[in-house]
Amino acid sequence: MKNLYELFLKQMDRYPGATALSYESLDWTYLRLNAEILKTVAKLRSLGVKKGDIVALNLPNCPQAVTIFYAINAIGAIAYLIHPLTPAAQLATFLKKTDCRYFFCLSLNAKDYALEIKEAKIIAVNLYHGVSFFKALAVRAMSGKLPEGVLSYERLKGHDQEVKNEFKDHEPCVYLNSGGTNGEPKVIMLSNEAIGYLGLEGLAIIGVEDPTTVKMLTVIPMFHGFGLAMGVVAPLSNGATTVLMTKFHSKEACALLSKNRANTIIGVPALYNALLSSPYFKEEACRNLFVAYVGGDNVTKTLIDSFNSFIEKEGGKAKLFEGYGLTETVTVSNVNRWKECKEGTVGRPLRGIKEVILSLDDGHVLGPNEEGEVAISGPTLMEGYFMDPELTEQTFKVIDGEKYVRTKDLGFLDEDGYLHFRQRLRRVAKVNGVPVCPSDLEKLALEDPNIYEAYAYPVKDERLGSVLELALVKRKQSQMGEKEIEEKILKEIAKNLPVYYRPKKLYFLEALPRTAVGKIDSSKFPE
Repeated sequence: MKNLYELFLKQMDRYPGATALSYESLDWTYLRLNAEILKTVAKLRSLGVKKGDIVALNLPNCPQAVTIFYAINAIGAIAYLIHPLTPAAQLATFLKKTDCRYFFCLSLNAKDYALEIKEAKIIAVNLYHGVSFFKALAVRAMSGKLPEGVLSYERLKGHDQEVKNEFKDHEPCVYLNSGGTNGEPKVIMLSNEAIGYLGLEGLAIIGVEDPTTVKMLTVIPMFHGFGLAMGVVAPLSNGATTVLMTKFHSKEACALLSKNRANTIIGVPALYNALLSSPYFKEEACRNLFVAYVGGDNVTKTLIDSFNSFIEKEGGKAKLFEGYGLTETVTVSNVNRWKECKEGTVGRPLRGIKEVILSLDDGHVLGPNEEGEVAISGPTLMEGYFMDPELTEQTFKVIDGEKYVRTKDLGFLDEDGYLHFRQRLRRVAKVNGVPVCPSDLEKLALEDPNIYEAYAYPVKDERLGSVLELALVKRKQSQMGEKEIEEKILKEIAKNLPVYYRPKKLYFLEALPRTAVGKIDSSKFPE
């Protein structure tokens, strides 16, 4: 298996003049991007980076994040991608745990990090350097003088640009912290084989013959497996364009779509809700969109139907397809697509991936339409959890001689092989001893046209063990009062769901709290 940089080089040889990366007003061809990667290789070597070293990237989506990532891969080092908003003290813990010696961060954050990080070289990056002179100048002024010992990425120099494939089969090339916000994150180790396999499947998923026509709007950050594999590696392993956005703004996204600088989107439900609410999402912005994919949080039929009907009304031909995956399988393992799509499912497994459903009682393999824990096998499996062999062993299960990842997700496979995802097992609550799925309550609430977002969660109850609470966000266009909406939804709950689903508390928020990748931040709600 080639490493990720070699997959990129293959496309550079094939499409040297095609646009590889687009960011704000910047467009880089494959040749230009490779030249920047090689310059970065020289910078890393001047720092002393070598094969097997762990290099942390604490950056949002920007050109430097891409060039540094591929330079790390070209050298044979390991890229540890970390959330840019991670507190300095926690970051220091991450770096110490993994024995990381090199740390790239935004120059705006360098002073805070320098106070906590003592054992790694800190390299500060001005994300607008080489992109916008005035923005770069503003960032430089806001960053101030770099602390003693902190290096400037822009001022690094080097001459040794030699690269060669130094990775062995199933050797980790990327570390990602596990998703979620509760407790200490697990560090997931991914190989070139796993990420590259999913990247190469990108064209088959999108369903195009000419890869250079695909312009992937990449808002999901690279520290998230979805953003890394499908937003960056997939386009650059197939001759397509990755269109980077540091932070999602619906007006800017619509401008990119209207000018045909982007035509394919991956995102979480909040992104598509924001587009549907934007006055700029119309006409050419809809007509230039080729296809869109959604995953992550609870995806409702209402969202998919609303998005698809809106695109059609504006004269577009795009469709929104739902997918499924987790970081332990480099995110996407299932997805609906143009030729294979079934309503109410997250699609069939990708080519080369196998899935079974395990009994929650004793772990035996269940038949079609029987609900249990989803288990996944195939070339995209993680190598394991860093320094945690016990958890790694618990997560893997061998079935008929093949290794599967136990997902801790509830679902079933139908007779046609489509996966019906119910929800994360950790979210299943027991009310008076009866298992209930908060997602069922959310889906029912979201069917109401007055509701923009919904989140249900269990809280402890002395009498029943647990009960559900329901947080709602009202649509701005709604003319109904909150009390009237509440009464309407409670009637629908009583009519359509068992009594165990009746929320003990129902309340409205201005917006649901979200993580940096747009997922609902469960840590902000009471347990």
